[in-house]
Amino acid sequence: MLFLLSFVLSFEGFPNVLGHRVGLRFTDFDLEAKEDCSFDYVLLTDGPDPELGHVIGRFCGKVNTRSFEPQTSLSNVMTVQFKSDQTVTHRGFKVRKTKLFGFKKLNFYLNFI
Repeated sequence: MLFLLSFVLSFEGFPNVLGHRVGLRFTDFDLEAKEDCSFDYVLLTDGPDPELGHVIGRFCGKVNTRSFEPQTSLSNVMTVQFKSDQTVTHRGFKVRKTKLFGFKKLNFYLNFI
């Protein structure tokens, strides 16, 4: 059985100009490990469509979040996609916003733990 969750962080009310970007930081990350991340992973892409957008990163396994750099979009839209094959379970992940360039205030937290 396959589980796929996809959501878009979209800030379309702001102009898509240099300086309006989305930044995320993983504060906890523990998914099933596989060299090519083919079982369980989080995929971050730039833009509203994960099939067409620039891949920011694809992450799996257990990550030391203290040394993990924040992930930043190239535009004002980032898609976060979580995929799991549901055969091996791990703790999950937590993500929060980092500085969002060009935005005065936005609160965002996401927990899959």
